[in-house]
Amino acid sequence: MPPMSFIGTVTRCGKMEKTATVTVTRPMLHKRTGKLIAKRKKFLVHDEQNKLLEDDQVVIRNCPPVSARKRFTLERVLESPAAEAAAIAAAATRGTSNSAANVASDLNAAQARARQAAKATEKARQALEEVQRLRAAKEAEAEATQTQA
Repeated sequence: MPPMSFIGTVTRCGKMEKTATVTVTRPMLHKRTGKLIAKRKKFLVHDEQNKLLEDDQVVIRNCPPVSARKRFTLERVLESPAAEAAAIAAAATRGTSNSAANVASDLNAAQARARQAAKATEKARQALEEVQRLRAAKEAEAEATQTQA
């Protein structure tokens, strides 16, 4: 099986040793209505250092089974809001002016959200094009069978 990797959000951590639950959301096209809907799937992920926090954006990759339900391992952390907040709080306790840090942090977070939205939009557009291509092929096949009959 080729390696699969997903981008998801940590929804549960700290309840199990070296394990976190990551929810992966992907847009799907509804068969009948043609609307984009969000499909969610939860994966148990092996986190060797127990470094994940809730609401972290992470990249997970499939691996050989670690346990009965764990089939993915943590590849990297893309964004960690809790870690950023802790860094800002630490800078504030040191007496450093964190206004520039706040602006930079807000800018980075906004850019990350924009990148994530752009990726989701692009994936949805690709899914829509694929569905349209498959529908056209199916209609052409049906038309060809009607002309033969």
